[in-house]
Amino acid sequence: MNTIKLIGTHTKTGAIVRFSSITEAEMQGFSSDCIGHCLRGRAQTHAGYRWEEEGKGKPVPSASPQMEVVAKYRNAGLKNRQIATLMGIQEKTVRCYAGRCINAGMIESQAIKGAWND
Repeated sequence: MNTIKLIGTHTKTGAIVRFSSITEAEMQGFSSDCIGHCLRGRAQTHAGYRWEEEGKGKPVPSASPQMEVVAKYRNAGLKNRQIATLMGIQEKTVRCYAGRCINAGMIESQAIKGAWND
């Protein structure tokens, strides 16, 4: 398995942290799952840092299967509560996916579809 070298840039101070692996970052108190979402473009920041893989630059968003379903339902005009019922998950989980969909540009119109927590 390849080791992913990370660069984290603090959003307010611009301070840079470097880690030789996600595991090393996790040992310093960061969440490997949240860093992974940043690296896939599903989230913009984690713990006040923007994360990227060393030498690759800004990540291109990629969608999980759950994000694709949420985006499909939101683009059809459904609200988070309705989506949660259809998917059999909690509404707060749908809000999380909807926020990632907005960041990834998967939801067509926030003005028509509502905010991520609608």
